[in-house]
Amino acid sequence: MIPEFVKIIQQGIAEKNFYTPYPEEAAKLVFKIANALFETIPSLVLNREQDRENINKLVRRFQVYEYFIERMIGAQKGTIHIVSRDVSTHLCTDLIRRNKGKVTK
Repeated sequence: MIPEFVKIIQQGIAEKNFYTPYPEEAAKLVFKIANALFETIPSLVLNREQDRENINKLVRRFQVYEYFIERMIGAQKGTIHIVSRDVSTHLCTDLIRRNKGKVTK
């Protein structure tokens, strides 16, 4: 998957949408950060005790990830969108609703 993302970054550089002298390294770092982000999602979604706060934390984590992707690949601020607030809120509330009554760790 990283080689394909390197191609996307290189295309963005050629089209003058991205500005990084390190496309391969940027691609690797994007995926390392993504792994860290996605490791935290299940606990935020499934912890019923702080439903609203967890949704806010999840949205913030996506915003942080988008910000750092933009910086790593040299994209304009606000051009990377992983998921909208509406989608993340819907995802969280749907998963919380489905897991009511189940024991989570």
